[in-house]
Amino acid sequence: MKTKTFNNTWIRRLKQQETSNLRKLYSIKLILKLFIPILAITAFTIVIIWALEISNSPFSGIKEKVDSHREDFMLGPKLFTNNYKNKPIEIRANSVRKIDNNEEIIVLDHPNGNTFLSKENIIKFQTLN
Repeated sequence: MKTKTFNNTWIRRLKQQETSNLRKLYSIKLILKLFIPILAITAFTIVIIWALEISNSPFSGIKEKVDSHREDFMLGPKLFTNNYKNKPIEIRANSVRKIDNNEEIIVLDHPNGNTFLSKENIIKFQTLN
């Protein structure tokens, strides 16, 4: 006659847990086997479509020739620098453009800004026209 001992019950429950854990692991593996290739194919397709859209964009220079003289233009730029006493200077402008392909010269439209003489004294400057 067999009696239900703590040992036998414990061993039976451990075997049941192992089989349920194996089933969960198998189902996770099956989902990953299906999901990872689908994800890779989707990502690859998105990259290809994105590359084709960029090459068809009017702003990309892939298919078209760029003129030798093009005027660069910026709206609402800010320049932060330091003066000779290492005090910060902030210069703002409505627009900035670079002319004649000279990278050292830019033209500011209505520049204004401020600089600090000390913690209390601030100089604000702007142009009339």
